[in-house]
Parts: sequence; C-alpha cells; structure tokens
Amino acid sequence: MDTKISLFIQNKQWESYPDLNASFINKIFQLIIDSFLSLKSFKLIEASVFLSNNSYIRYLNNRYLHKNKPTNVLAFPKIELDYKDLHLPNLKIQTDSLNLGEVILSYNTCFIESKKLSVSIIKHCSHLLIHGFLHLLGFDHIKSDDAKIMEEMERIILSQIK
Repeated sequence: MDTKISLFIQNKQWESYPDLNASFINKIFQLIIDSFLSLKSFKLIEASVFLSNNSYIRYLNNRYLHKNKPTNVLAFPKIELDYKDLHLPNLKIQTDSLNLGEVILSYNTCFIESKKLSVSIIKHCSHLLIHGFLHLLGFDHIKSDDAKIMEEMERIILSQIK
C-alpha cells in the first residue's frame, strides 16, 4: 500500500521551513495509515495538504464551520469514515484507492503557537498534521471520550516521528 501527499504552498513564509516538505509530511501520513488494519487493503491512499495563511483559513472556517476567526488547522474529509471501523479487517469501500481529503495549516497561527509553546514550528506542525489527518479518518474531539482516544493516537504517532 502506498500513500501520496499533494502539497500546495499558498503562503511563501512556509518556504522558510524546507524540512516541512511533501516527503516529510508523507512519512507522517504513512505512520498514521499503517496504524489501521482496514486501510492496508487499499493500493493507494492520498490526501492534500495546503500550507496557507490566516486570511484563507479564516475564510474557510467562516464559510464551512461558521466561525469567523482564523485557526491553526482545518480538515475537510472527502468521505465519511468512523475511526471505530478502522481496526476491522477491511472497510466496505469498493475501490483500490482512497482520497481522504484536505488538511489546511495557517502559517500565522502555527508560528505564534509554536513560539508560545516553545517548540519548533516543525514539531508543532507535525502535531497539527497528525490531528488533521486523524480528522480525515473520522476522529473527533467533540465528546470527551472521543477526544481522549484522538489525543492518545496523536501521542502514539508523534512518538514515532524521527
């Protein structure tokens, strides 16, 4: 099974971080996909990542989530998945490839948050990418129990990044 990330850099400030590239992001994506038995049956699993800015992410947040403010990461799944089904032998999807959707990061918010957290922007964005990719797989943090499961999965994947 292969994974493919399509990376779109919409804000030139991201170019200051050449380590945050399609290869690095795909490694994170691959770690997540490899964690779930049901995803191993697909030949190709892909997603898009947009490295953007506050004005664009604010527009998306307002238009689709009715929150007129910027945020650090947004995820837009192409298919509806339930993370609880990801440990089953296979999903009931009749295709060889799977496009999960898009994850968008805002440079402005990520940069400010990484400074506040005293972590590198690469480390912070790695966490946010994991968070976004998990949303594409049907994870959420609306209910407390689901949030704990999602946070634990984030910790597991973060610990595997080298």
